[in-house]
Amino acid sequence: MNRLITFIFILTFFSCNNSEPALNPEPQPEKHYSLVGEWEWIRSYCFWDVIYNPEITNNEITLSFKRNGKFIFVENTDTILQSNYFFIYEYSILFNEETDILYIESDSLFTHNDGFYIIPGYNRFFITYLTDTLHFMEADVYDGCEHRFKRKQN
Repeated sequence: MNRLITFIFILTFFSCNNSEPALNPEPQPEKHYSLVGEWEWIRSYCFWDVIYNPEITNNEITLSFKRNGKFIFVENTDTILQSNYFFIYEYSILFNEETDILYIESDSLFTHNDGFYIIPGYNRFFITYLTDTLHFMEADVYDGCEHRFKRKQN
């Protein structure tokens, strides 16, 4: 019995990984520069069968990705969040392969009634589509939300 308890303890100890990710962002100009600009919110689809869009919420949301790695979230005319962003090419347990993951850094909790949330620390997102539209989803949950934006025309 003692051997079983010891085995379970050792297995649990080595299975838990509470360390911060090794964040050594590699320059990825092709991804970074194609993301740079302002993006207007089209809709968010959450996997618990909820769809949000500007018509339903009466909110206009704009995301700005700057060349200097700054990220800005604007709702209507109010700046809600300013932060940093970068890409890391790493393994995804969701897709079971290496992929580009967008990291958005935050010092505080940010929740929004349109399906967006940012927690303190590093938030990871998959960019599933990027041309004149941007589709991304939370990388660390299976039942999160997918967000869609279109490139803002100046």
